[in-house]
Amino acid sequence: MFGLFSTVRGYTSEYSELFGAMAKMDDLTEREFYALSILNYCDVDTSLHLPEEIIASARAIRAKVFGELQDYYRNELKVHDFSKRLGNLMMLAHGAGETGVLMNEEMRMYATMFDVVLRTTKNDRA
Repeated sequence: MFGLFSTVRGYTSEYSELFGAMAKMDDLTEREFYALSILNYCDVDTSLHLPEEIIASARAIRAKVFGELQDYYRNELKVHDFSKRLGNLMMLAHGAGETGVLMNEEMRMYATMFDVVLRTTKNDRA
């Protein structure tokens, strides 16, 4: 049972680290949120072996969003050195992606534990 607690504690600490970085971007504007959503959606996993047209299209969309973000920072927010803000946004995008991966891993672990307990219970009844 100790292994289970240490595993869950490990997931909790990883989530805390990821969310800590995300919490630093507390003044996220609505437009940045939309850009973040598009950037995450167009972050193509190359291990999926998708057709080159899809990968090229996703890259083109990401490049356009970055250009529009730079224009937004310069012209609407009047921020001339926006590198820190854009960097924080990219950390947020990465953290969100990593959180999704971590959550999938955690859910697989819970499903495996459930299967083991279910089989053990069935064997005890037989």
